[in-house]
Amino acid sequence: SYVAEAMAGKVNRMEFLEGNFFQLVVEVSKDEPDIEKIEEIINRDAALSYALLKIVNSAYFALRRRVSSIRQALVTMGISQLKQWVYLLSFNNDIDNEESLEAMMKLSFLRANFAMTISDHIKDLPIIRSEVYMMGMFSTLQYMINAPLEEILEEVPVAQEIKDALIRKEGVCGELYELILSYEDAEWKKVKQLSDKLEIPSGQLAQTYMDCVEAVNEIWNGLTVSADQESDIPVSNKTHT
Repeated sequence: SYVAEAMAGKVNRMEFLEGNFFQLVVEVSKDEPDIEKIEEIINRDAALSYALLKIVNSAYFALRRRVSSIRQALVTMGISQLKQWVYLLSFNNDIDNEESLEAMMKLSFLRANFAMTISDHIKDLPIIRSEVYMMGMFSTLQYMINAPLEEILEEVPVAQEIKDALIRKEGVCGELYELILSYEDAEWKKVKQLSDKLEIPSGQLAQTYMDCVEAVNEIWNGLTVSADQESDIPVSNKTHT
């Protein structure tokens, strides 16, 4: 798919941490991302410019007119879907094979949607829904670059509760994360214990999970529309460097 093709190639950790793309990850992870700063980062990177224009002009957005500027593309996509796009591109394409890569990317989307949906039932959760979504997306960050998760999260401006949850499974967020992992592994006894502790109706988990699977499949199908279904992308903004 063009999503996989657009992902950055293998780079060493220091180059990645200092690179343009990591600045983009940091910027979109902020509580209030700065669109002008995001535009500036993307505009100076030809690969990011091309990838953004390609996805915004894909069948997923079904626009009547082609988008040819980075600012217009960012407005069309919106912050929420921009974050999804950036997290998608975060994955290192040096995973064993294309099928494994696709499965890992879909897993991050599924965890994010599942976590955000069931978080509505948790009282006194210390992070907001968008941060819960980010926690799910970032739960597979170790596949992004060859570095310890602790080191990667240290560089990203996310809530400490997210870091504690993903690294040590601590706090209420850690219990939510552990519930998701337990559900994936079909550890039903543990699922019951954690859902009771978090006061999440256990009977709703199965339906919620299936709804999230359907939603993720719909998103994925839109993002990975084959290139032969697309028109040519305007050249005017493909080569910003």
